[in-house]
Amino acid sequence: MSSEEEILFFAGAVFRINSVQKENDSTWIIKLTLCNETVEQLEQFMDGVKEQLTSITCWDHIVMKIDDWDLFKKYYKILTGKKFSVKDIMTNLTSINFYYLSVIFGDYEKAIEYYRELLHNKEFIDDPKRIILNIIIGYNYFHLFQYDNALYYYNIAFSSLDDNNLLKGQLYIHIGDVWRIRNNVETALSYYKKALEIFINQDPHSDDVARLCRKVFDIYLEQNNYEDAIIYQEQADIIDENYRERSEFDIETPLKYFQNQLDNQSDHSPFQRANTLYSIGLCFMKKNDYSQALKNLLQAKELFEKHVPSYNDFFHIFSPLFESIALVYALLKDYFNALIMLKKASDIHMSFSSD
Repeated sequence: MSSEEEILFFAGAVFRINSVQKENDSTWIIKLTLCNETVEQLEQFMDGVKEQLTSITCWDHIVMKIDDWDLFKKYYKILTGKKFSVKDIMTNLTSINFYYLSVIFGDYEKAIEYYRELLHNKEFIDDPKRIILNIIIGYNYFHLFQYDNALYYYNIAFSSLDDNNLLKGQLYIHIGDVWRIRNNVETALSYYKKALEIFINQDPHSDDVARLCRKVFDIYLEQNNYEDAIIYQEQADIIDENYRERSEFDIETPLKYFQNQLDNQSDHSPFQRANTLYSIGLCFMKKNDYSQALKNLLQAKELFEKHVPSYNDFFHIFSPLFESIALVYALLKDYFNALIMLKKASDIHMSFSSD
C-alpha cells in the first residue's frame, strides 16, 4: 500500500490508530491498521436473521423484530412527558455505530450487553431510563427466545410503575406476547385485554388500541370464535382503516388489497402510490421474497424522493424505509448497498433525534 497513490476503502471501514508523529510544521504522519470486520459481521447477522424471519410471531416493528430507539423515545415520553434524544443513548458509540447495526440486524446479545452497561452508567441512568432499559432488555431476550429472562426484566420494570401508569399497558402487551408465543393463548388474551382497558380509558382511538384489537382478533380467529373476532377486527379497522396489515399472521390478504389499490386507483397521488408500493414491499419481505420486496421498496423510495413528504412525516417515512431496504440488500448479500442505506437511516435518526 505504501507505493499506491490512491487507495479505495469499503464503506464503513474502521481503523485503529497505531501512532501519530509530527514530521514538520505542515505534515503529520498517522499510522493506521485496517480493522474492517463489517462484512463479516453482516454475514453473521444475516445467518441469524434469515432463520428468525421464518418464525416471526409479532410484526409491530416491520423493519425487524426490534426498534429499540423508537421504543425508548416512546416510553420516555409516557413516563416523563419529555422528549428523549437518540444522541443521548448513543453517546458512547464509536466507529460504525456497531450497536446500531446490532439492533437493526438482530444481534440481540450485543444489544443486551450495551443496555446493561447503560444501566450502570451513573452519568446516564435515572429512574425512568432504568425502567425503560429493563423493558428493552426483556424485549431483546424475547427475540432470543429466552422467555423466562424476558419476563424477569419485564417484571422488574412492572414493579416500579404505579397502577394507573400508561406504560403498564405497554408492558401488558409485551408480557402477553410472551404467553402468546408459548401458546398459552388464554393468558395472553387476559394481558391484551388489560392493556386495552388502560389504552381505551386514555385514548380509545389510538394506534395502540387498533394494534391490540388485531392481536385479540388473531387469537379468536384461531379459536374459531368468529363472532368475537369480527367485533375486534371491525373496531381496529374503524380506528385505522389504512393499517398496513389486516392481521399479524395474514400476508396474502393485505398483499392483494394493496396490489389492487396500485392497479385500480388511478386517482391516487404520487405520495399515496409510494405508500402503497412501500406496503407491498413489506408484504413481500414477510413472504421472504426479497427480490420483489426490493423492487417495490426502491420504487417507493424513488417516488418519495420526487414528492418529498412534510417535515413531520419525513423521519417516520424515510428512516424505516431505508432500514427496510438495507435489510433486504443484506439478505440478498449485497452488503455494500446495505451499508449505504444503513448510513442514510442512521443519519436521519441522528438529525431528527432532538425533535
